[in-house]
Amino acid sequence: MLRAFEGDPEHKCMGRSATARLERAMNHISTCLPWHSSPLKCTDPGGNTLTNELMPGSTVTLHFSLSLTDGTVAFDTEDEAMTCTLGDGTLLPGLELALYGLTAGEEQTLTLTPEQAWGERKAELVKEMPRSDFPADARLEAGQVLSFSLPDGDETLGVLLSTDEDKVLVDFNYPLSGQDVVFQAHVLEVNNSGIPDDE
Repeated sequence: MLRAFEGDPEHKCMGRSATARLERAMNHISTCLPWHSSPLKCTDPGGNTLTNELMPGSTVTLHFSLSLTDGTVAFDTEDEAMTCTLGDGTLLPGLELALYGLTAGEEQTLTLTPEQAWGERKAELVKEMPRSDFPADARLEAGQVLSFSLPDGDETLGVLLSTDEDKVLVDFNYPLSGQDVVFQAHVLEVNNSGIPDDE
């Protein structure tokens, strides 16, 4: 146990950090046990997990932003933090992986490749549509983002690339596809009470 503490300069061995201290020590010890493939978890007498690190199933409240490498901001939670459960599909897998292991108060900045984010652009998602499919009085300009109805009733977004009297060229690729994306996150709260403990 002492060797685990000494080998971890971030063990927070101060004040009332007994839970965090024990949790980190147990995880260091688990790396020495070949039969333990996952981090060990502490539980209270009621069986509730006490680890404060983000993991699959954690409910997290955070601020985050997505931007291009040139600094252009594509999305920012700004003043309204978002709460979600990791693994419920709210965040892309690549974004969730960037959060694993973080605790409340910590920040993370990572640049994700297209494969880790929204994938590469697909030429087949650039469609030519008749101008008559759009309202006659609609003022269409390149760069506009419009909502389109799908046959199943869902909606998708498309970016107008060009338009003339007869046709409109629309890009249905996700706007951030094919781009390296800078993901910045500030974790506000972590709740692991809903994660079942291993038998």
